[in-house]
Amino acid sequence: MINDVVDLKNKNAKIVMDLIRFGDPLTKKEISEQSGLSITTVSTICSDLKALEIVSDEKSGNSRVGRIPSRIAFHYERFLVIGVDLQTDGTVGIAVTNLRNEILFCHSYDISSLETAEEIAAFTKEQFLANAASCAPEDACYIGIGISVPAIYDATNACLVSSSIEKYEGVPMKALFSRCFGLPAYVDNSSNFKAISVHTIHKLDNIVCLDISQGTGVGIICNGGLLRGKNGYGGEVAHVPIGDPSLKCPSCGSYGCIEAELQLEHLLSFYPDFVESRPFYAQWTDFMDCIRKKQELFQPMLKRSGYLLGCLGSILVNLFDPSLFIISGYMADLFPFLEDHFMGQIEKRCSLSLARGLTFQAENYHSGGIYEGICDTIYNEWSPLDKNNR
Repeated sequence: MINDVVDLKNKNAKIVMDLIRFGDPLTKKEISEQSGLSITTVSTICSDLKALEIVSDEKSGNSRVGRIPSRIAFHYERFLVIGVDLQTDGTVGIAVTNLRNEILFCHSYDISSLETAEEIAAFTKEQFLANAASCAPEDACYIGIGISVPAIYDATNACLVSSSIEKYEGVPMKALFSRCFGLPAYVDNSSNFKAISVHTIHKLDNIVCLDISQGTGVGIICNGGLLRGKNGYGGEVAHVPIGDPSLKCPSCGSYGCIEAELQLEHLLSFYPDFVESRPFYAQWTDFMDCIRKKQELFQPMLKRSGYLLGCLGSILVNLFDPSLFIISGYMADLFPFLEDHFMGQIEKRCSLSLARGLTFQAENYHSGGIYEGICDTIYNEWSPLDKNNR
């Protein structure tokens, strides 16, 4: 929503920056032609951005006749985002990303000994200063921090609800990390971050990203915007009652919630060498090796998980009619082993969408995709001409 001239200028500045964020520098004329903004507006915006050292002129060409036009280049390498991944119990991931989604630093740390969110925030800041900060250029400007959580961020009280990690339930995570780092903070679950990242990359207006790891979440881009609902609960699927009616959900206490069967902890219960005190992420790697070597032993679990995933997927497809459906998180590792069971349900229940080009992808974010989504989200929230945000 544009409220005043400052909002309009920031909107126009983002239009200009969007054109050069991932691409080559452009002349003001090229920016005007591609954006639809007048050349006068483009010149004014570029002057404001240059004054803040966000962009600069770059000469190009070898012509000896006439004036060589300057091109506007974005100093994306100077403007950085901190990403924090708290999706899995007992571990925190920390990354630093520039505004071209290039990861400058990425590492995970064991936090199983920490008991409170306050301790985790302080530990994250300590590790960032000790290890991550040195990767940044001397003139770096951090524009925000994003925290990925296995929970819903309740917009009404700014706290986490329905968290699959008990210690995060009711925590004002946004205020906690913003205060600790002294930066604007943004809190969301990985499925929303992933959906935003895919929207940035593929420019698709209808996307469903089903993310299953510590918990079960879905990010939905509907007609070009992220679906949130009135209080931030839009797209919540963890407690859809299509699971085993005899299985109690550890989060809400009800029976039959699909999250109870698909979440990481339940899947690991099928691992013969499961040790409760050992970090889940470490055991998952070993479990996947075990499945690859002895796949026939796990066929009942794979068939059941594929069936449930297909049922949930068909509900989401029929509700939101996406052009792309992504399965991410730890479930993406398992997906090749249960894809046939998943597609069996999709083909039976979503034939119209399949006939019109619906595609599926399984992508895990262990390699950094979650941090790209955080970076895109912080960039989208950033007002570059507001000096208070720099």
